[in-house]
Amino acid sequence: MFFFSEQISNQFEELTNNITVKVDNEGNILAKREEQFANQFKELTNNITVKMETERDILAKLKESIIQPSVAFHVHNVKDLVLDTKNEVLVFESIITNEGSGYDKSTGIFTAPVEGTYFFTVHVCTANSKYSPIGLVLDSTFVARSINYDTDSYTCSSVSAIVRMKSGGRVWVASTSGSTAYVLYTHNLHIMNTFSGMFIST
Repeated sequence: MFFFSEQISNQFEELTNNITVKVDNEGNILAKREEQFANQFKELTNNITVKMETERDILAKLKESIIQPSVAFHVHNVKDLVLDTKNEVLVFESIITNEGSGYDKSTGIFTAPVEGTYFFTVHVCTANSKYSPIGLVLDSTFVARSINYDTDSYTCSSVSAIVRMKSGGRVWVASTSGSTAYVLYTHNLHIMNTFSGMFIST
C-alpha cells in the first residue's frame, strides 16, 4: 500500500513538473511572440511616420512650385534721352505693367520683392550719328551691355539677362559711358525705349 502511494506521489510530481515545464515553455514562446509583435509594430509605425514626413515634404514643395509670386513689369518713355554722364540711371517714366510693385518710376530702379531667378530685357534706339552705350546693372555690377551707332538713321538694339536675386536686390539700366554724343531716340508712333523684367522661379 505504501509502495503504491509512493508511486502515485512520484507520478503526480512528474506530471506537475511536466506541466510546469510546458507552461514555462509556452510562456517563453508567448513572450517571444509578444516581443516580435512589438518590434514589428514599432517598425511599421516608424515606416508610416517616415512616409508621412516624405509625403508632407513633397506636398510642400509642390505647393511652393504651384503658388509662385506674381512679379513682372514693363515700362517705357525715358525721361532724359541725352546720356552725358557715365553710370547715369535711365528712368522710364511710363508704366504699362508693374505686378508686385517692384519698379519705381521715380528712380528707374527695380527692387526684387522676393528671392529668386529673374529675366530682364532692355530695348533702346539711338538718334542718327549718335551713340547709345547702355547696360543692365545688378546691384552696381553690369550684367549686360550694348552700344549702337548709325550715320544715316536711327538704330535699335536689345540686351537681356537672367540673374539670381535676393529679396531687396536691385536692377536698373545705366549708361556705360557719358557724352553729349550719346543720345537715345524715340517716336510716339513707331519707336519705344523699353525696360522689362519678370520673376521666373524660386
